[in-house]
Amino acid sequence: MLVEHQLLCPVMREAPGGGACSLVALDPQTGRVQWQAELGRGSVEPWSMAVFANSVVVVGTGNHLFALALKDGSPVWQKAIRAVAVFPVADNALVHQRGMSGAPDTLVLLDPFSGAVRSSRSFENFVDTLRPWDGDMVVVSFGFEEALPPVLPFVVRLKAEDLRTLWRLELPELKNSVVLTPDLWVYLEKQNHTGWYRLQSDGNLEPLAALAHWNGSLLWAQGEYQLWGSEEGSRLCRWRSETATWAWCRDLPRGKWLAQQLDGKQVALAGSTTEEDQLLVLNDAGDVVAKASGIPDAKAFFHFQGHWLWQQEHRILLTGAALKASSPPHDVKTQAAQLLEQAAQIPHFSPLAVPRVGPLVKALLALGPDIKPVVQAKLSTSGPVGFVAAATALMAWGDPHPADLLIHWFEEPRNTDDGSSWAGDLVVGALRSAGSDCKQIEPLSRLLSAEGVPWMVRVEAFASLAQCGSLPALERLQRWLQQQEPTRGSSWFQPNTLSPKVPSSQEAWRILWNSREFIVFPAWYLGPTRGLWIAEVGSKQHSKPWYTGLSDFNPATDTLDFEIAPEGFRIILKHNTTGSASTPQANVDKTLSISWAEIRQDRDDDGLTDLVEIRLGLSPDQADTDRDGIPDGLDWCPTCGQPPRAAEDFAAEALLYQFFAMFEPKGIWPPVTVAWTKPLEFSHPRRAVLVIPNDQQQTRRPGADGESIESVAGVRLRLVTASQKPRGWPDDLTPNPGEVAIELQVGDGLGVAAIMGKAADGRWYIVRWRRLWWDNC
Repeated sequence: MLVEHQLLCPVMREAPGGGACSLVALDPQTGRVQWQAELGRGSVEPWSMAVFANSVVVVGTGNHLFALALKDGSPVWQKAIRAVAVFPVADNALVHQRGMSGAPDTLVLLDPFSGAVRSSRSFENFVDTLRPWDGDMVVVSFGFEEALPPVLPFVVRLKAEDLRTLWRLELPELKNSVVLTPDLWVYLEKQNHTGWYRLQSDGNLEPLAALAHWNGSLLWAQGEYQLWGSEEGSRLCRWRSETATWAWCRDLPRGKWLAQQLDGKQVALAGSTTEEDQLLVLNDAGDVVAKASGIPDAKAFFHFQGHWLWQQEHRILLTGAALKASSPPHDVKTQAAQLLEQAAQIPHFSPLAVPRVGPLVKALLALGPDIKPVVQAKLSTSGPVGFVAAATALMAWGDPHPADLLIHWFEEPRNTDDGSSWAGDLVVGALRSAGSDCKQIEPLSRLLSAEGVPWMVRVEAFASLAQCGSLPALERLQRWLQQQEPTRGSSWFQPNTLSPKVPSSQEAWRILWNSREFIVFPAWYLGPTRGLWIAEVGSKQHSKPWYTGLSDFNPATDTLDFEIAPEGFRIILKHNTTGSASTPQANVDKTLSISWAEIRQDRDDDGLTDLVEIRLGLSPDQADTDRDGIPDGLDWCPTCGQPPRAAEDFAAEALLYQFFAMFEPKGIWPPVTVAWTKPLEFSHPRRAVLVIPNDQQQTRRPGADGESIESVAGVRLRLVTASQKPRGWPDDLTPNPGEVAIELQVGDGLGVAAIMGKAADGRWYIVRWRRLWWDNC
């Protein structure tokens, strides 16, 4: 907030015992700190600020309200109020207080200089919008249909001095609202007219013909100017209240835009698109009268004494008054330095980072290897985007050392602690823009082989090596793939991968039988064999666990009972349709039971119990279900066959193995179902494969509890042709002659669009790819 000759900035910083929040006053001309006031500890941020008589600022931090003197930041008063917003209204501070645990919202009218409460009132529902309006206050609530009785949407006009109700209007059709002094607009879905209405000062509604087909979201409004946003993009408009029409509207490039009204009738716009940052000044006719470069990902900006103040996530800066874009210098080293200095302005986790890194890599490579000394010198000072782009450019020129820097960069928590794939996507975008020059064999091999590198970076490095296609590159790929092969000749259903840690009493049930102790526990992450397992408890460790066949178990509603007899015991699962496992009135819908003898039974002596084989669609009476000469317990693809193979079959086999070698960490994992057109002899580096041909996808294979194996999410491979492209397939991902396009879907959310190519060594490799996400991810 810019107040006279002070810039008030909320600051959140790490501190022992939780984050510390403070308000800092800066001199806008020099950036010097004038004063700093501590506002609390914990996960709080200043939510709202209001200045009174240019002497006191009232700050709401979520759980407290602070009043500070503007001259030095000294405390004036403090109250424990859960403030959402603070407004200056008729010499008062109007505070919007959010209710706790379903309690209604409250408006509190305070003396800003003493904190004394002058008036207050509550509402029966959340207050969605609270704004000054025409000398009073207006409250908008979108209602609460689930309440008893339901609360309808409403608009209330309140007297500013004492919060008395002047009028209240129930609007069941209310879907949106905009406060534009002196107007209040509401969007109603009426049967006879859906659209925007102007709510007049007396509460009457008037349709706005000019907005009949417009349903954007208001981002900013001041005077006659409005900045709107919608799915199509942003739009700056000038509104004429006297005629209820727009004088003009200007469409803006898709991106994030901010606006400020300048002296007179000009308005400034600052925007960041995926390509550039702009600063525009428009006159009252909507014409652009000045244009310059802006600041990436700005949170706010101000015009101050002929200069521009910018606020980003991590800094405040002042730029000059010149509004002409300067021409680039002729010297390539100077150009490279300027490019990396601009990239340093993009903060961590900015949505601009990924779309900007690719063009930056191309720009650096276009300047040529003569800029290498500048790029090397700027590696540590160019921010995440500049660092990744610089490292990628150096690798493209044959330097392997930046690959090690990238590997260490992934180990730094500040680059990955947002929990997203931002860091991996950033490097993928850079590598993809650098192309597949064979000079990069060594650095790409290091990225592929290193631990801790995100899977998407490994896939991109793999594809770049495959695109290179030279014999040294292919030898590197084959050497790495051979290192991923699991130990064959042993059972894929290995006990050590399924042995549980000692579960707590809430997660397990214990059975005592013939002086032996057993534990029954749920295992939810075992693919098709999820559900209840049982193991014998030893003095030091559990025995090999056994699958009970009881997969459809809900601990919140179902109950387990046990029948103990000298000759054995039986586990009884009761499915309850109502109530919970702890309520006796629950109705038992279905009862399933299994005995200790049935759990251990293996009729065909192939190393897999009958319950496991039934669950996985194998034959409990044939030791070799697919008749390939390998017993099911040792066959890592026990439902595969040897049908005739076409190019797409070889490509699909290669895609499955290569993708999961990079996607899953090393180790032996539970089996996975794979859907393809044929029961091929698929190989997976981590799991046994159960193949389900596409023509059998609708066939139910009942397991021990009646659930089909196909209902368990696995891997689906689909051949993609020009006439049959799946949803979300990238338009720019088209196979060249001799290549094969395949979609690989993992579960219900993640997918990969892959182009498979046959290399000089006769093998198929991932050569180009894109990640796919679906709405239900």
